[in-house]
Amino acid sequence: MPHLSHELPLGAIDSDPASLPELLSTVLDVSLPKFAALDVRPGELKQDAPVEYWADKVVLGYSDPADRDPAHVLIVESQSRQDRRKLFSWPVYVAGARAEYRCGATLVVFCADHPTATWAAQTIDMGHPRWGFRPLVIGPDQIPAITDPDRTTRYPALGVLSAIHHAGDADRGDDVFRAMLSGMNNVKEDDARYCIDALFDILPGDVTRHLKELIMTDIATSGHYQRLTEFFEARGEARGEARGEARGEARGQAKGEADALLHVLAGRGFDVSEEIRQKVMACTDIDQLQTWLRLAARAEKIADVFDRTD
Repeated sequence: MPHLSHELPLGAIDSDPASLPELLSTVLDVSLPKFAALDVRPGELKQDAPVEYWADKVVLGYSDPADRDPAHVLIVESQSRQDRRKLFSWPVYVAGARAEYRCGATLVVFCADHPTATWAAQTIDMGHPRWGFRPLVIGPDQIPAITDPDRTTRYPALGVLSAIHHAGDADRGDDVFRAMLSGMNNVKEDDARYCIDALFDILPGDVTRHLKELIMTDIATSGHYQRLTEFFEARGEARGEARGEARGEARGQAKGEADALLHVLAGRGFDVSEEIRQKVMACTDIDQLQTWLRLAARAEKIADVFDRTD
């Protein structure tokens, strides 16, 4: 199943799509149309051939909220390792989106580490004379350390991406984390919980312990104390770090898998009933949760995920 280092950038963009064009403009100096509205869609790109192509996320940008047709399509991929198959599917994503929506399309690839970013940024030889395809790549070097809470309040996803790569910095880490928390006030509670949960799973243990201490002692994060302490209790107190309790660790892992599943279902546009939500959150079987998550990534309807007997 996808690791949280793969899923977190997608979840951040899902909760705050306006951060994507802002990031492209400020980090990669890419000029895009001015969007009055953005619509996040599942990554399915239709083809006439009997082959399905799924990008991680598709963001449709509209010049006017009343427009039926987008002015531009942003295709978002999160890449945690090198995968030669992507060198063939990425150009298809762009061509497919351009044909489906009858507008320009841009591919953006978020990479978890430097080697993957270097690999993804290569020019793909299309085999046609004078035609090379080069994705836009955002790796650790391109993500700025954002310490301005006004900016993360406006673009919460930028705060999350910044925290992934800079919350452990000796000099700026605390300010980066404070700024990220400010941005979390401007997203839905479920999205905020998902982002913070995934962030604390990705960061090294010594960094998460320090950030917890910061939450409890720092006046700048005091407004988040109640919210976050309740959150840590709900996830099994960070997998029993202090006591090393295996049971707490399993509960925390199951909670992370359940949160990821609900996030994918919502991102796919499925209507998640309260009955299904409770069923997912009550499940402690990691294998079952991972099976549901794999099915959710490709299911045409929510019944395909939970009504299967095989």
